[in-house]
Amino acid sequence: LCVAWGSSVVYHFSRLPQLWHNHQRQSVDGLSLTMFTIIFIANGTYAMSLLALVPVSGPEFLHRSASYIYGPVGSMCLDVFVLLQFYTLSRRKKQEGAALLAIPVVQH
Repeated sequence: LCVAWGSSVVYHFSRLPQLWHNHQRQSVDGLSLTMFTIIFIANGTYAMSLLALVPVSGPEFLHRSASYIYGPVGSMCLDVFVLLQFYTLSRRKKQEGAALLAIPVVQH
């Protein structure tokens, strides 16, 4: 049980270094939006599959499986922030690029 909770906590907080790195660089260059989307869907599917067993197995199953549900759901919460960073920082980069193109060039 301790190993399950420990690995769930580590998995949950595994996105924090990426979030911090993106924030420091103010860039999401090198990140794959497709990868984060697929991981988000996979974590959601896994959590829903466990939650779907609660009505059949009873509330005791939920208590025993809480650590296995916490990991992917917690990671999904942080994935939302990574996806928001991807959206906002990519959008900012496009706006800066458009602003650079809009600067008139003065020829001498």
